[in-house]
This record gives sequence, C-alpha cells and structure tokens, in this order.
Amino acid sequence: MERQLLCFLAPSDERAFLEAIDGVDPGIVVLPGRLVSTDDAASLLADPSRHRFAQGIRSLRRLYLAHKEHTRLLRFHPQPEGPWKGWYALDPLHSEVFELTLPEVARGRLAPARLAATVLAYEGHERIRKGPAFGKWVGRVLRHLGRTYPKSAIDFIHVAEGARAFSEGGGRLTYLEETVLPEPRGPAGQKQKERIP
Repeated sequence: MERQLLCFLAPSDERAFLEAIDGVDPGIVVLPGRLVSTDDAASLLADPSRHRFAQGIRSLRRLYLAHKEHTRLLRFHPQPEGPWKGWYALDPLHSEVFELTLPEVARGRLAPARLAATVLAYEGHERIRKGPAFGKWVGRVLRHLGRTYPKSAIDFIHVAEGARAFSEGGGRLTYLEETVLPEPRGPAGQKQKERIP
C-alpha cells in the first residue's frame, strides 16, 4: 500500500518542505539520488555527504528521505555494467524511505511534486511489509503536511507559498496537463481530475 501527498512546490519551497518533514520527528536523512557509490546503509544514514549520488533519470529529480531512527532497512542493487558500473541503485519498494519527485518548471508550467512511501506491498506472491516505526512515521508526516499546506482548487493537491507566487506571477500550475488554480474558488471548486493511485 503506497501512501502519497501531491503538492505544488517551486524551487524556493523545497527547503521549507524538507524542514516541515523533519519538524514532525527530527532525524531526516536526505539521499539526493537513487544511484549511490556505496551500499553501506549505516554510513549513509550517519552522513550521506561522505558519498556520491546520481539521479537514475536525468530529466527527473528524486530525493529519498530516510530517518535516523525509523529507517531500519535500505536495500541496494549492484550495477555490474553500464555508466554506473560499481555503484548501487536504491530499491525504494524494499527500503524504508519516502520518495520525493520534484518536477522542474518547464515552459512556464509546474506540475505537483509527489511525496510517496510504500508501507505494505506485494511483489508477485511475496508480501513486503515495512517496520511499524517507519509506518507510523509515514502517517505522521503525511498528516502534518496535509494540515500545513493549503489545498489548491483540486482538493487532493496542496500548494506551497512559492508555487502560489509562481502562479500569481503568470506561471501555470498543471496536473495532467490541465491548469490548476492555486486555491479553491466558489462552493464547487475546480472540476476534479482522476487521482493517480
């Protein structure tokens, strides 16, 4: 079962967003890419700045958020060939991490960032269940962010201050290629689009 929060974040909002997550339960560890030069989980949780990271997809920026106390499992896959030979790829499905996907502003448009974590999943017949401390942390973080960031005109997408300013300055907030207003307008609000599972 994947839990998620969608929120429009301008580049200026990222630091405050990460601080809001850390404020729930201090101890957040930011892994700035899926590819990493080591598979030493203890070293990564202690000080990720000692290691090198790279994005798995150049056109899409993802951060992986672990917690010094609540993350007990980080799983990696060795890269035996290709440009990242000798490095390791983080497996977010089997690891106790949030995945934060941060779209870039493109042609004056900004899509929502997606913060997601898998607490319980199935891979074939294998049941993947994360630790209870991680699951509780995920719930606390998502509830806190849902209360902290106001909703846009689409009720399941939140909006940060920088993204609101971006919209008011002439930029477009978009979801599924449709423009999204930065706040609800009128009793019915904006027509709702299909939720991404």
